[in-house]
Amino acid sequence: MREKINCLEGIRTIGCISVFLCHFRGAFLPDQAIWLIDHTPLMILTAGNSVVRILFVVSGFVISYKYFEIQRYEQVPKDMLKRYFRLAPSVIAANLFVYFLMKFGFMFHVQAAAVSGSEDFLGIFNNFTPNLVQCLKEALITCYFQGANGYIGPLWTMVYEYLGAILVLCVIYVCKGSYLRYLFYIVMFICFSSYYNYFVLGMLICDIYVQQDMNEILQRHRWISYGLFLPGGGYLVCMYQINDAVKITRVIYAAGLVMLFLGLLNCKYAEKLLGNSLMCQGGKLSYAVYILHWPVIESFSSAYYLWMRKSGADCRWTIFSCFGLTVILVWLMAYFFNRYVENIGHGAISYIENKLYI
Repeated sequence: MREKINCLEGIRTIGCISVFLCHFRGAFLPDQAIWLIDHTPLMILTAGNSVVRILFVVSGFVISYKYFEIQRYEQVPKDMLKRYFRLAPSVIAANLFVYFLMKFGFMFHVQAAAVSGSEDFLGIFNNFTPNLVQCLKEALITCYFQGANGYIGPLWTMVYEYLGAILVLCVIYVCKGSYLRYLFYIVMFICFSSYYNYFVLGMLICDIYVQQDMNEILQRHRWISYGLFLPGGGYLVCMYQINDAVKITRVIYAAGLVMLFLGLLNCKYAEKLLGNSLMCQGGKLSYAVYILHWPVIESFSSAYYLWMRKSGADCRWTIFSCFGLTVILVWLMAYFFNRYVENIGHGAISYIENKLYI
């Protein structure tokens, strides 16, 4: 089997940073235009919905990768079961964290939204009386099957992250490397339009990537990889405005993602840039950052923003200092979540592997 593809961890790092920037901007700078970000490829840094699609593609690729390489299809049922225990512990801990923040009055997002002008974004979340049973039900069940996100808004993606992975694993198990998977790709992309398509797209990209002939062409002609990665896929993914109601825009965006990933995976400079130790470490923390950043914005960041504005501090300094302190707090919390909370899931997975599948 090939070595781990580290540049994918770099994409996860950039992805979680982009989602954080998107939400921070929406919370505290809802009507502020930033030319450098709004009219250049850097717009991807605050294009949260586009980045979520990219992260779904990464998930579909990573889930498929070992099966296309080693073809040990008997492991699929185990991986289906493991998926829940990989996701659940952090969601449970974060939901309980938000429950206690709400219970004891440490949420200040509604007041902050009234000051920043973000009533239609920051101000619409967590406006209910917290209930412990409902909190646990959401964290244990409905988050993964119904998309429930009452306690942590961005976790609307969890139903796709869970069921999208199950979909890919089911297809892999049924097809077992046969050409039947190509029929599935065609039916999925022609007949359906949802976020699940991006998991299948990740599977398709992985399928192309492991083909030896394709890799030899891209590696022998590096200029093709560079063209796919930057002028081709990179520009389309960063600048193209996808409209889910118009099918052609989805097709163009999907083509951009295919070019981006195939170019990236065969570009040695991209591997060095996105696959270094710092980016890999960020990738490990990305799941925890994704879960925790919104509760921190609703509580600490909102309280600090209100305090600074009421004290008469300069608006730009308020935003800058709030951003810096929020980043530090989120990454510190993510570190401890990754080290201790996610390890609970890893322990459950080890039990499954050692006891249930001897």
